[in-house]
Amino acid sequence: MRAPGRSRLARAVALLLLAAAAAVVLSGCVVIKSVTAEQRGVIGPARVTVTLCPSKTAGCPDQGNSHQGAENGQVQLLLGYRIPTGAAPPANVASADGALIFAASPDYAAELQRLAPAPAGERWVGFLSGTVAYQKAAAAQSMVVSGDFGLPDDADPYAGPFTYRPVVGVRGVTAQSPAARPVRCYTSLTAKNADGPDSDVICVDSPAAAALATDLSLATRDLAVIPGGPATTAAGVLVGVPFTLRYAGPPDGGANFALSASTTLPGAVVAPSPGSLAPAGGGDSQVVVAVTVPAGAEPGTYDVTLTARLASGEARAGTAHLVVAAPLHGAAPGSAGGAVASPPPPQVLHAPAARPRIVRLRLTWRRDHRASYYNLQIYQGRRKLISVFPRGPNRRVSLRPGRYRMVVWSGLGAQRLGQYAPRPWRARALVVGRH
Repeated sequence: MRAPGRSRLARAVALLLLAAAAAVVLSGCVVIKSVTAEQRGVIGPARVTVTLCPSKTAGCPDQGNSHQGAENGQVQLLLGYRIPTGAAPPANVASADGALIFAASPDYAAELQRLAPAPAGERWVGFLSGTVAYQKAAAAQSMVVSGDFGLPDDADPYAGPFTYRPVVGVRGVTAQSPAARPVRCYTSLTAKNADGPDSDVICVDSPAAAALATDLSLATRDLAVIPGGPATTAAGVLVGVPFTLRYAGPPDGGANFALSASTTLPGAVVAPSPGSLAPAGGGDSQVVVAVTVPAGAEPGTYDVTLTARLASGEARAGTAHLVVAAPLHGAAPGSAGGAVASPPPPQVLHAPAARPRIVRLRLTWRRDHRASYYNLQIYQGRRKLISVFPRGPNRRVSLRPGRYRMVVWSGLGAQRLGQYAPRPWRARALVVGRH
């Protein structure tokens, strides 16, 4: 008969061995067999596709960073991507057959960043799969997973290339180590760690540690619709609102954009010119949206939106501002009110020829050292005839003989920002003489 103490010790040792055996059974390894990337459409998202397989199974000899083959058991796969900071990740990714969904995992992304910080301009995003059964069998077991990442929107346009690095890991799932537990990578991404009472985790089983520090890249194409400075006009006037279309990337026969426009100004008619654009390569193209302002338009600031759309539905858009000025003595560009200081006595300008029908004038004013550009406005009565944006303190204009009013505003900073000094830099009456 065995002594009671030895019997209890034997049972304890047996239980420990059983737990260890269970952990081994639940161990599994997964590797990235291949990676491809493409840009969908012409200016669409970057699609990154990885083929995963359980290591040391048929057709998948790679042992991964854990140097251990897959075993029978229930596991979850961890899939991470290092991408440009401004890129838009998908809400989830899925296997090609749709059978396995990977949901976004902020926990996994945070662990990747903690143990392998992304360089400046990049960040980690993470995904965690549902539970999947590993089978240590002779048959090949692989899975194709694709994710679409929107191009970064913090550049006009995104010049590329799109840099990326996918990684994959695995952890066991049991009743005591459920699938809902947080993702933890402990002290190493590429080493196996105990993760629960009867399970383990390896957060990056593939690629190897040396490849983890490098990026793959994809050449991309993109288009930006960049609004010019605000256009200021009066009611009942046809005005042009400028835009720049900037294309980045190689020429592409499929990049033929149809242009359309809209505005928040009630009753206005808008038409872009030209009506389409087929970029020949990287560079800028100028487009003007003609806006017919109704005679009864209320003073205020309105949006004018230009949209460039491909036949596939891919589109880019930009919005400029159109200011309908209050009756003279009206408003600063970008506002709907504000009095203009009383002008000095009218200055009479004589044309060089007798009684011309059109007089060509060079208007000048004192330089404002704050200004990076100016907005020169010419009124006749309440009607604005000219609104131009010279870089320097002068501009040639053509006017018929008559009485006019000239207002010059100082533009501050980049013209696309539409920021002006609070008061006109110059305001005066003009009399264009007949002799």
